[in-house]
Amino acid sequence: DSVMTSYALRAECRGHEDDVRAAVVLSPASFATASRDKTVRVWSEAIGSDVSFAQSVVCVGHASFVTSLAFAPPGRVPSFPPLGALVSGSRDARVVAWDPATGDAVAEMRGHALDVTAVCVLASGVVVSGAMDKSVRVWDPKTGACARAIEDAHGSSVLALAALADGGFLSGSADRSVKRWDGQMPYDGASWKPTTTMTGHADTVRGICVTPAGDAFLTASHDCTARMWSLVTHETVLTFVGHTALVYAVAAAGDRVFTGSEDNTMRIWSARDASCAQTIAHPGCVWSVAAFPIGGDGNGGGGDVISCCADGVARVWTTDDAKKDAAAAKAMDDAMTAAAEARARATLAEEQSKIKTEDPSALLQSGHGDGVTKVIREEGGTIAAYAWSAGTASWERVGEVTGVGGGGIGGGKKSFQGAEYDYVFDVDFQDGVPPLKLPFNVGDNPYTAAETFLETNDLPAGYREQVVNFIVQNVGETNVGAGGVSADPFTGAGAYVPGTGATTGGGGGGAG
Repeated sequence: DSVMTSYALRAECRGHEDDVRAAVVLSPASFATASRDKTVRVWSEAIGSDVSFAQSVVCVGHASFVTSLAFAPPGRVPSFPPLGALVSGSRDARVVAWDPATGDAVAEMRGHALDVTAVCVLASGVVVSGAMDKSVRVWDPKTGACARAIEDAHGSSVLALAALADGGFLSGSADRSVKRWDGQMPYDGASWKPTTTMTGHADTVRGICVTPAGDAFLTASHDCTARMWSLVTHETVLTFVGHTALVYAVAAAGDRVFTGSEDNTMRIWSARDASCAQTIAHPGCVWSVAAFPIGGDGNGGGGDVISCCADGVARVWTTDDAKKDAAAAKAMDDAMTAAAEARARATLAEEQSKIKTEDPSALLQSGHGDGVTKVIREEGGTIAAYAWSAGTASWERVGEVTGVGGGGIGGGKKSFQGAEYDYVFDVDFQDGVPPLKLPFNVGDNPYTAAETFLETNDLPAGYREQVVNFIVQNVGETNVGAGGVSADPFTGAGAYVPGTGATTGGGGGGAG
């Protein structure tokens, strides 16, 4: 089954200076990309070179980042160059057509009030654009004049467009809907209305493409799914579930579906049953995907796919062993490692910044009771937990605190062993041993959390007060369960209250 054939890296196309946001196939041997660096670039197969694709043309002229791309094939628009034209939409609110052979602008279309976020070229050669201003505009490419402005085409920004073989087009929006428009209606009609409105996605519709067979279309959504819809019944046929973040783009070739997501992956799916055949991790967000048609290279090959990444690189993936590039794969592996390390450093720095710490000078003062905990930012930036030992009358270093997560302070819920927590502390109790996870939810009783933590990690019960005080100090007394730390649910005894040197609750025998 060709769907299950694994894709591997064929080429890394480097040249853009910022995120690559869109791609479109021009021929079996070339494609174009658009970027936040305000340029559109054409990449052509490099015969006899040590790279598969080389940059051949750079189109410069947009005043802000380029959001979308489409291609008018040769002959589609008589006034366009012999090799057709690239059509780009930009945050500068303009639509521009470019000669892919020279990079020269051959037409410019102005009229949108806000960012142009989607473009397509209809079978008739008419250019259609969608924008943040909620409108769809139909342009005469020969003159650059707006032939029809459909104001409020959607209830929110228009973010995706796709041309249909019958001359019409599809539009997708932040209002969660997809609309089908009849391209045969006259541009000067008094009321251009969509023939069908389709709903089903739970969030923004970000990408649209028509399947190779032409009887269905695919959508990508911020609800973390993609869908296949029938162009006959306009109902959902399949739902592609697996991404863990917003899905920005979708493409198809043969019986394969490709999606790009903010979860830093491109996924390859079966168009037959929506099963995921392969997940390819990237160094950053995958903003767009574009597929070479199966058989598009004239010898039954094709089916390669382009991924556009936030790291500024467009990558071409193939199932053809003869085209796979081990050196490019090694370069990407290195980039993945570097990106992962950078994210880890940034996350650690962010999480450690949320921990309430004191200077080392705080250890010059005696503790108020046995087990009292202080979190110290040591020289060099290391954060460590110290506990006061009444027996030795000194602060003892418990271990290094290597991370903290806090939904209560803007970090979002943290996953641990299949559950979600407001806080998951990483506490290093012993050198050479991996940090131990200490989960806690706002409102939980810290004694319950401490007891569970000690039992789970087979630690002595004597650490309980240190763990309790560590939790209270780092989440705040207002974030612990009713009654604060004044009652130990396991003994009923009074418990030490930080900063008071006293115990509370009945029964005596307090931990202080």
